[in-house]
Amino acid sequence: MTTHAMPSPSRLPSTLRANTLLTSLQRPRRRARLLLTRSAEQLAQNPAQRLAVALAAEHAARTGTIRNLTLDDLDIPNRRLTIDGHNPRLGDLTERALRAWLDRRHAAWPNTPNRHVIVSANTALGTGPVGTPYIRFRLGRNGFSLDRIRVDRILHEALTTGPDPLHLSLVFNISHTAAARYTSVAEHLLSDELEQTPKP
Repeated sequence: MTTHAMPSPSRLPSTLRANTLLTSLQRPRRRARLLLTRSAEQLAQNPAQRLAVALAAEHAARTGTIRNLTLDDLDIPNRRLTIDGHNPRLGDLTERALRAWLDRRHAAWPNTPNRHVIVSANTALGTGPVGTPYIRFRLGRNGFSLDRIRVDRILHEALTTGPDPLHLSLVFNISHTAAARYTSVAEHLLSDELEQTPKP
């Protein structure tokens, strides 16, 4: 297999040099994040849990947000989702998981009055959301959690696009304080790895 050496940093403009180094450091993180998401999906017991994993992995959705998501928040024809006050485009993973779950939901409870996207046998006859354990019980037992997947998604965004608290706040609807913390962690990781990058 042919390997391609990274161009000498001294021969690149400063902005391009930073982008080149950043890209070289992002690839292992993308693979690690994909592995984490796939592992969590495999541990999910049912389509509802797989949808929860997808929402956390692609949209950094909190557990409470997932539990309280309603059918009115969905715009499947236009591939849009209203979540935490934002209206992002559905990710491919989320769209597949959502369609699979809605098919299952309609087959099991076609006449449920419950408008929540995720319902269970216990909530299908009422109007309230499912409990937290219904979504993440087995994930937690196996060392995964939706919170961990969510945090990884936000940190991945900071590492991929560059540490920018305003961007993180706009994309994930998080506070500036929280965005600044993610930015600080990303800057620290990038600084450490840039210092350890072998010189050509």
